[in-house]
Amino acid sequence: MKRTITLGLFFVLSVLFYAVQAQEPKNYGFEINGEVIGPGNYQNITTIPGVSGMISYTPETKVLKMQNAELLSIRNMENEGMTIQLTGNNSVRTTRELALAMNVSTRITGHGTLMAASRNNPAILIAGSKMGSSSESKTVLTVDGGCTLTAIGTQGICGRAEDKGGGLIIDGATVKATGAMGGSVVELLSFELRGGCAIRQPKGAVFDAEETHSIVDALGQVVKTEVIIEPIVEEEDYGFSIVGIPITSLNYQRIGEIEGVTGSVVYNPQTKVLTLDGASIQASGQAGIWNRENYDMVVSLMGKNKIVTESRSFGGITFSTSGRITGHGELDLSATYSGILLGKPTGLRIDGTCKLVISGGTFGMRGCNKEFRESIRIDGAPLLKVIGLGGGSIAELGYLGLENGSQIWLPRNARFSGEKCAVVDANGEIVKTEILISNVAPESAEKVETEPSIEAYTHEGYLYLTLPCRETLYIYDLSGVLLSSVNLSAGEHRVALPERAFLLRVGDHIMKTLD
Repeated sequence: MKRTITLGLFFVLSVLFYAVQAQEPKNYGFEINGEVIGPGNYQNITTIPGVSGMISYTPETKVLKMQNAELLSIRNMENEGMTIQLTGNNSVRTTRELALAMNVSTRITGHGTLMAASRNNPAILIAGSKMGSSSESKTVLTVDGGCTLTAIGTQGICGRAEDKGGGLIIDGATVKATGAMGGSVVELLSFELRGGCAIRQPKGAVFDAEETHSIVDALGQVVKTEVIIEPIVEEEDYGFSIVGIPITSLNYQRIGEIEGVTGSVVYNPQTKVLTLDGASIQASGQAGIWNRENYDMVVSLMGKNKIVTESRSFGGITFSTSGRITGHGELDLSATYSGILLGKPTGLRIDGTCKLVISGGTFGMRGCNKEFRESIRIDGAPLLKVIGLGGGSIAELGYLGLENGSQIWLPRNARFSGEKCAVVDANGEIVKTEILISNVAPESAEKVETEPSIEAYTHEGYLYLTLPCRETLYIYDLSGVLLSSVNLSAGEHRVALPERAFLLRVGDHIMKTLD
């Protein structure tokens, strides 16, 4: 009895052993760099010669994960439904072999990229059946998930028409294929675009499902140059242009690539802020920046920036709708016509602590038509130097608002005239020399604290003084020693000042210490 039980147990264990052996596959039906992947090596794919980066395979889900990986070849012979999941930038490059070959349906997905390249063969082969078998099951390659697949070879992506199989589905992904010898996308029995995808390049190219089963150009010739297939999204115009190029949802992240633009120029569609940081914009026949219809768009300045515009009709920055210039940086703005131009009845606000040096061959800052009542408001701390040699430094403007301490420091006694719609000098003439606007005196000087009837201001080593009557000006050093005195009549005066710190006294009025 004991022997019978022992023999019976041995028989059962033997059956179970061979059953398990029968269930466990010898391999997983695909190769990497010519080495078959199976239970014995799938956890050590990175040790295969020619493999670098991160790559792993999960048998239960049939997912091959690639993260910044580099291989020589992938061949899926019989792993039906296998997925290649991409993260980062990956490549499969070979000289004599196929980069990717599949005899059963395969999927490429993820948020990464994959470059498949072969020097002497097709980059990607979608065969209709296992090579050498009699199966006629259709093989389909699906590319989806937002990934980017690039194929470069004698043929880019090709099927095998004689196998009665080979299909390609592109769903919300980007595929770029080039086949300089045999065609870029050829010999496919089926070709399907989903998820808004379309052939973007070459223009007019289509898939010929009747004769060549390939992508052909507008003349019906098989395309051998680069084919680009990608999701075609509706382009949103953000309402402004740089160097004449409209900025849209498709190019706003590549503003720095526009000819004439260097440095950092970044636009945020959510906040409508265009940030210049060490940027240079050179424009000919166009505005450097033209806000056409982006209501309340903000130009934010960081670092030192420069805009040069050669145009007889556009300003260096042109506003056709309301906008704002702000930030803590600087902008040197030079234009043949007008540094800043308000092209329609609109408003511009300049604030922050930015510094603007604006010069125009005709105008510094100009409205389109004084009857339209365009307005410029300068709020607080910005420093503006504006000059317009021909028509006026600030002219043809409906309103100039100086807020939170901002004032015109130069020319002396200059003001905005609503009648002439321009900044005028003490004689009422439109100013065509430099206008200086800030909430503090220029350079290191300060406006002197005096009686309301006495106006005094220092600039570049001189005291500018307006007296209501005859007075004597006394200049002291900080220890109280009198340095000089001068008798002054009523009216305006300019007096040279010592280089070191000093005190001023006009008659009986003690004035503020100046450094």
